[in-house]
Amino acid sequence: MLFEDPKPATQDEFAAMMTRAILEEGETQPLEYDREQFCLIVAGDNANLLNLGNAYNEFCAVDAELRESVVARFVRVWFARNRDVPDVFAEASLRLLPAIRNRSYFELTKLQIANRGMATPDWPLQILAKHFPVCLVYDLPDSIHQIQQSTLDKWQIGFDEVMVKATANLRAMTDQPLESIIPGVWQSAWRDNHDIARVILTDFIRQHDVQGDPVVLLPNRDTLLLTGSDDEAGLGAIAALAEEALQSPRPMNGMALRLAGDAWVPFLPSAEHPEFARYQLLWIRSVGQDYEEQKELLNEANEKSDNDVFVAGFKARQNNETGEIVSYCVWSKGIVMLLPQTDEVFFYVGQGEDKGDIIARATWADIIAVAGDLMKPDGSYPERFRVEAFPSDAQLMELQSREKA
Repeated sequence: MLFEDPKPATQDEFAAMMTRAILEEGETQPLEYDREQFCLIVAGDNANLLNLGNAYNEFCAVDAELRESVVARFVRVWFARNRDVPDVFAEASLRLLPAIRNRSYFELTKLQIANRGMATPDWPLQILAKHFPVCLVYDLPDSIHQIQQSTLDKWQIGFDEVMVKATANLRAMTDQPLESIIPGVWQSAWRDNHDIARVILTDFIRQHDVQGDPVVLLPNRDTLLLTGSDDEAGLGAIAALAEEALQSPRPMNGMALRLAGDAWVPFLPSAEHPEFARYQLLWIRSVGQDYEEQKELLNEANEKSDNDVFVAGFKARQNNETGEIVSYCVWSKGIVMLLPQTDEVFFYVGQGEDKGDIIARATWADIIAVAGDLMKPDGSYPERFRVEAFPSDAQLMELQSREKA
């Protein structure tokens, strides 16, 4: 056995294991290990990038005797790019499925690849409830291949038409209801890497008896949690299950969705609801992690291009008395910045290198109303707003008066 020591390896040691295993399996191009981004990269015509985070988490979570199989599985993922999807749609159609991922998975991967000077993939997507893209995959026994636009072009067929077939395949695999945990609370039991994709089968979701509108949490690919928007105990139960599932090696996020008619929309209980703070924390942690990863990649891109733009951090604070959690960022005078969208913004004026004062605070909605012309959305995800000028004294006074009101 390769792994007799039961203690998990360090990240660097794991990257070295993966590198050796990939080379032994036949990779002929030089492999680069990016320690900061924790990924393996091959540049050139047959470019490839493998983020090691999920693999390392799985490696550390299993018993020592299973670690070799984890490495072997992710080696197969590395070589999946060389497994040709059939050139003819009819030959590929039986293995096509819809898949749901974090939107940040696609956006941040593109940014990561662009930072290496490599051509960014073109994944055709359908955005579900703003935060969850639905993509197409070719499902192999030991790996899942993302379908790119070039494949659809080769097939001479549109995304919507392929999605119809992929959805039919998923429906054929969905031959049992969700598993009842307690009355009004349901959980998927397939564990086939496609559990959460079943949310697109809205008629299937509505077959389950819940109070109010269906509400789901999708904490990892193998965990779809369902209850009703009017079920207080149910909302608490799926939040607890999601908190646990988010500790798994391959987490998604803690953003809840509600089925309104035939469309999924983002969901938070009302501020007066007993579970509001819990869902708010799940939401803020998910958004905050995406913003933090994006900030690192944007800083890397700006450094390489000598682009003098400050990428502001996404932060949060909790009221010790009420338990309310508020996200915020800092807008500094005299600096070109990219701001994350937060509940509140603090306005900062520097006085020398290490000193300065917060001179005002305002909600995001008030800033849009008073000084929205200073904020230009940059089209990224999670979305940031470029600011080159600071609010005027009159605008700051108006924001302060709104804050007091």
